[in-house]
Amino acid sequence: MILSMNHHLAKTYRRRQASVIVVIAILALFFLLQKGLLKRLNPFFSHIVTPIWQAENFTREFLALNLDSKRDLYRQNILLKKELESRSSEIAASSILKAENESLKVIMGRIPEDRNVVLSAILAKPNTTPYDTLIIDRGSKDGIKVDDLVFVGGDVLIGEIESVEENISRVIMFSTPGNISQVLYGNTGKYFNARGNGNGAFEVDVSREIEVVEGDMFFYPGLDNTLVGIAKRIDFDSRDSFKTVIMKSPINIQEERWVQVRI
Repeated sequence: MILSMNHHLAKTYRRRQASVIVVIAILALFFLLQKGLLKRLNPFFSHIVTPIWQAENFTREFLALNLDSKRDLYRQNILLKKELESRSSEIAASSILKAENESLKVIMGRIPEDRNVVLSAILAKPNTTPYDTLIIDRGSKDGIKVDDLVFVGGDVLIGEIESVEENISRVIMFSTPGNISQVLYGNTGKYFNARGNGNGAFEVDVSREIEVVEGDMFFYPGLDNTLVGIAKRIDFDSRDSFKTVIMKSPINIQEERWVQVRI
């Protein structure tokens, strides 16, 4: 029994010893491969390990090449994305300019030939200026004067020039709270005072006998087909001798970028 155990222990020891020797030999082999020393050994041994050495070099070169390729692909991908973003921005800018040009053509086409106007960009509008007022990028050097009329879309009157500097002007809109403007009701030949309520809205008091319905139009006196506002609601109390028309400009100034000043 004791002999059998001793034999088993000796066998196990020899196996572990052999394993250690193999590991050491493998490590030594890779060390020699890394240092390139095997080629200096005898031709026979070099002949045996040369395929291993070549395989190692091939693997190293393949991995390096593959890594470089991935880096190149990554760089190319970044460059392509930047180019696409640049092209997309250019296309968007071109589309915007084209739309603006078409819009300006339509606007200028609505202006009567006998009307001398200056096209002006809006620099500031309500929410950044008090009440219903605008700042525009044309001034006295462009021939603009106080009280010149201001249009949007070529045929909708929104106000007049309140003050002028050399390069900019201030526009007071007819809908400015407390402002009084005279308007012509449709083709009736009847004139009324429109009180500004702000935000493009007005109140017009008319006699209770005058029939006014929602959608009726009010124009600026002396300028044919120059719209000021459209009736949106009619407030009436049977005890009163008049009724109040709530009128609204068809223009949403927040959506506009240009005005035309009649000089």
